[in-house]
Amino acid sequence: MRKRRGIVLTGVLALAVVLNGCGGLETAPEGGEAAEGQENVLGENGNASGEKEMSEEKEEEGEDSASGGESLTVTEGIQKAMDAADSLTTGEYFLLSDGSVVTRGETLDNFAGDYAALPDVKKIADSSSQTELLVLTEGGDLYFHQTKILSGIKDVVYSTTNVNQAAVCISDDTIYYVTVRDPADVSARLRETKPETYFDVGDKTIHYFESNYSFSDLSEEDMALAEGTYASLGAEKRDFFLLNDTGQVYMDNSDGVSTEYVGMEFLDWDNMALIDAAKYRVGGDALDPEWELTVAGIQGDGTVKACGFYADEILSWGNLNDIVMDDGLIVGLTPEGTLKVTGTLAQYVQEDLAAWTNLVGVKVGNHTGTVVVNAVDADGTFYHLQYDDTKSENLVVTMSAEDGCKDETSWWYRYSPDGTVSRSGGGNGWEVQ
Repeated sequence: MRKRRGIVLTGVLALAVVLNGCGGLETAPEGGEAAEGQENVLGENGNASGEKEMSEEKEEEGEDSASGGESLTVTEGIQKAMDAADSLTTGEYFLLSDGSVVTRGETLDNFAGDYAALPDVKKIADSSSQTELLVLTEGGDLYFHQTKILSGIKDVVYSTTNVNQAAVCISDDTIYYVTVRDPADVSARLRETKPETYFDVGDKTIHYFESNYSFSDLSEEDMALAEGTYASLGAEKRDFFLLNDTGQVYMDNSDGVSTEYVGMEFLDWDNMALIDAAKYRVGGDALDPEWELTVAGIQGDGTVKACGFYADEILSWGNLNDIVMDDGLIVGLTPEGTLKVTGTLAQYVQEDLAAWTNLVGVKVGNHTGTVVVNAVDADGTFYHLQYDDTKSENLVVTMSAEDGCKDETSWWYRYSPDGTVSRSGGGNGWEVQ
């Protein structure tokens, strides 16, 4: 398993929960001139007037961060869990330690082949539909296929809905929104104003813009914008979370975040190494949905924090190395390498997940409405579960670089850095195609 050096939190959050459905932000950076036009409000460089000057003043003052704090240090177990989770996605892609990319079925649009060919890939950020995948390298380069979009990036996450998909990524001090569109949907007029932020890749156009005034603490009075050195990101539906390097929590409020989060105690948490949310719709209509909402995370010293619907059960689990969520499913990774499970959908997956042991990393998400749990153990064996309420039983698969996939229902494909493509299924080893 590829590891990052040190245990100081430098910006990878093992959290990319994925959900089919809408919620949270309505405009964000996707679709038409409304989203693209936001960059004009932010100014010539995508920042509001005066931001550069403020940043320079803080550098001259020699502050560790804008809040005056010191960078957060996390326990070794938590750091290893976050590192291990980088080899997982929230869908049907896995990253092997040799740089190979494995996917269930042949990859769409040669994403797996293109990303296997890139050196030092650290993380694959997948959209719920898996029609859009971005990758982040160890050196901080963000790619769409083999086209570099940005450099100096520390983390990237996709919104966890397959409607109006968008991604957010961060450098030390800049927040970027990234969208993938059909060229016909891109405003030629806006593209002419900042052509360097647009990239034509195959039959898609990639666009990014900066917005350092999107994330805040959601306080009703004197709303505090995100400050300090940015560390990591998370997402639940169109609700994006940001942690800085002292573990302070912020949320995207670019278009008025879902009111369900306002006043929740997680906004006052500090020293957070990771944070996640589960937002499960229990009623209402499309314009006024009712949610079952839980927010939880882990502080750098290992203290588990939780608020909302399932908080009491999460806090009863004791120490955790990671906690990941998706809609109706909440999964905690214990230091012993087993999984704790709660949420509305827990009853449908708990028995299968109980058989997974010696785990070091986990992610939860979905692929176009099918709930997904992915994990990896200390020996490098990958585990994959899919729950679909229209099926009589769950799809449960194990896979390794040495032995291939034990899956009687489909072929799994391995795309290697040298261009070799192999497949495995039903317990057979990898067969070169």
